[in-house]
Amino acid sequence: MPFTLSHTAIVLPFTRPLRRWRLLSAALIGSMVPDFGLFFPWRLPRFETHSALALLTFCLPVGLVCYWAFQFVLKAPVLEVLPEGAVTRAGVRFPRPRNSRTSANGYWLRAEYWRERRHTSCGTRSLMKAHAVCA
Repeated sequence: MPFTLSHTAIVLPFTRPLRRWRLLSAALIGSMVPDFGLFFPWRLPRFETHSALALLTFCLPVGLVCYWAFQFVLKAPVLEVLPEGAVTRAGVRFPRPRNSRTSANGYWLRAEYWRERRHTSCGTRSLMKAHAVCA
């Protein structure tokens, strides 16, 4: 397949069982990982990313790093800026950190929210909604 994001099409028929087992993001990332070598500044030969040996030497380490980055760095901020209807319709559930200082992204999101709330007269829930309503 010529386009890396089109690899996720193979995972779409399995969306319900993967979401139920909370493996959907792992399957989506795993379907794209062999082509991540194309995005590196140096050129990797195809056999180094698309072979049986590459499953252990390239795909597994890069996939784990991407999965960790998505789950612990990107997921909460992305869900925070999405409209509430989209989040509930998608059925996304993620645990809130117990201590806001243990999660760097959660801490900075909340700090930015309260900083903006002090400067606006709106009592909205999220930073993006405050900008949309008060601007």
